[in-house]
Amino acid sequence: DGEEAAAPAVAKAETKEKEKGGSSSSPSSTVSPLYDLSAGTGETRLNLDPLREATFEELPEDQLKERIDKFEKSPWFLRAIVARTAGFDAKDAAEINATEVVMKLYEDEQKFVRDQLEAQNDFAMSTFDVVEDGDDGDDEGDVGRWKDKVGGTKFTQAQIDAKIRELDSVPQFVKNIFGEDGKNETKLALRMLEEDYENERNKKRNFWGEEVKEKDRDGKKSGSALFGAGGVGDDEMDPLDRMVESLYPQSTRKEEGQPTEAQMTMLMDDVLSKIKSFNPTGRPEAVPGGFIVRGTNAFDDGEALIDAIDAMIAKSRLREKILVHYVPDPTPVTEDQILMGEREPILFVTGPDTMRDANVYFLAGVSAFAVGTSWYTSLYPFLVNPDLLSRAEEQLTLANAGMEYNLDWLTGYAIPLFGAFWVTQLVHEAGHRVVAGAYDMNVTYPTIVPSLTTGITNSITSLKDPARNKQELLDFAIAGPLLGLLTSAFFVFLGSELTATADAASYANFPALPLVLLRQSSLAAGIVEGVLGEGTLSTMGAIGTRALADISIPLHPVAIAGFFGLFVNALSLLPFGRTDGGRVALALFGRSGTQLVGLLTLVTTFIAGVTASDALLFYFSFIIFFQAELEIPCRNEVDDVDFSRVLLATAGGVLMLLTLIPMV
Repeated sequence: DGEEAAAPAVAKAETKEKEKGGSSSSPSSTVSPLYDLSAGTGETRLNLDPLREATFEELPEDQLKERIDKFEKSPWFLRAIVARTAGFDAKDAAEINATEVVMKLYEDEQKFVRDQLEAQNDFAMSTFDVVEDGDDGDDEGDVGRWKDKVGGTKFTQAQIDAKIRELDSVPQFVKNIFGEDGKNETKLALRMLEEDYENERNKKRNFWGEEVKEKDRDGKKSGSALFGAGGVGDDEMDPLDRMVESLYPQSTRKEEGQPTEAQMTMLMDDVLSKIKSFNPTGRPEAVPGGFIVRGTNAFDDGEALIDAIDAMIAKSRLREKILVHYVPDPTPVTEDQILMGEREPILFVTGPDTMRDANVYFLAGVSAFAVGTSWYTSLYPFLVNPDLLSRAEEQLTLANAGMEYNLDWLTGYAIPLFGAFWVTQLVHEAGHRVVAGAYDMNVTYPTIVPSLTTGITNSITSLKDPARNKQELLDFAIAGPLLGLLTSAFFVFLGSELTATADAASYANFPALPLVLLRQSSLAAGIVEGVLGEGTLSTMGAIGTRALADISIPLHPVAIAGFFGLFVNALSLLPFGRTDGGRVALALFGRSGTQLVGLLTLVTTFIAGVTASDALLFYFSFIIFFQAELEIPCRNEVDDVDFSRVLLATAGGVLMLLTLIPMV
């Protein structure tokens, strides 16, 4: 036998002739193969006639009647789904015109066959560099030269030989499944290579065989007739996509692990179709990060729906491959929804991994640096005390002169302040951990963000997996800062009491804070004045701005640690982005409401930072660059939180405002 030439993977476009009197629903066509292996010569000849030869007949009247009868005998909700899929806006069974729906479906069948033939033709033209007989004067004539002009994929003799060796281990009875090709090792190898190539190619095509651009994988709609028709241009983002991207973080749109259309088909067929209390009302729609499925939920709440979906997914091949979230509809409001006054929640289907990616070593370094800045903040108040500053300067002068010096006393003074401050932060993190453990939430270790004004800016504890519902998210978010605020307030009170009862020698070595800084917190200032006496922080005795800036108030280290702890914990409750306050706002107001509240918070924080507080200005920069996105979606974002949680969040908000609003 002559050595057979390599051929590209081209599927043979063949349709079977209808049997006389049969009831086949496929359009009749006669199609020639796109290539053939000439017997005995090993030549692969390219045939570009299929599109010219393909002919489609009108649907015979008897078949039309048969299809209409089958359609009308189907349950009304299936007829409604089919009608909507075909493009008809039918609200009830009486509005559905069976003839129009059946004819539209038949037209779609014809379009599908044409698209498949066009795809094969496009593939053949991109794979072969066709040389007509005699054009190059050699013996190869019209033998296709196989090269893929797009990706460079080609079937070389080495590839064929490798595939033949791979097939050597396959039993002959398995090869016989492929008919005559199974008896010829070269033909079988080519067939397997064709299938491999076609499978790879189909990954870049949607359900109907239409080409999916790379931008579609980044969130653009593919234009699939089944999965949300209608694409967008390269320079224009669809309003639906834009809104979804604004409401959900980038981590939900990871390219790897996003649900595929095949998985969505399995979800619809193997999961949702078997849940009687959820009725899909439309086909899946591609959105950035996954798909949305519209439907009506007959369960008592969203929690029951998610439980039912999870139970079905656990028994299917989709286990650990997708996550289904029940969320308010994130798409722009339509005219129909405005007229009907209804806007049903939807299922948002994402990949299993929605956690924000992070460099563990970098975050560890950031936390280590934060420990250093908090130590600096512990030393700073002692240097505000004029007597201690003078002693420190004397020792530094000796050090600069190369003489023996001793600053151990300063370290000894700062350790209690440093330790008390970190107690407030450990209580904060313990609150998060206790709630996470109670709800079996999977969270990361905290990353401590440094600050030169308050020691640390914030701590970031990210969710590895979505919270089950908004109530769990709220409990997790508020537990840390609320406990931190209460502990810090107690330290301010305790430190003020220790200040009031200290002897003169101890009082002389206390750290101090500028009066203007202490007055930036109404809560802290109120506690200090409540213990030390009204007027302790009064500015009536200050003459001019310069004199006011020079005034400092000595306090016990525990009181100052509590003051800084109040600020740090209160800042974390500001309702913006992925901060604890942003999570609380999301649980209370939803995603769109949180965006509005976050914008007001951002503007207010910036103005206050520019006019009054460096700490607020620094925090503004932090949240803009690192915490701007909203939290990953909960599994159930439809059910509201209990009223008790509203009261709890209100209490936390009041403490936050009292801490951050200056004393008047």
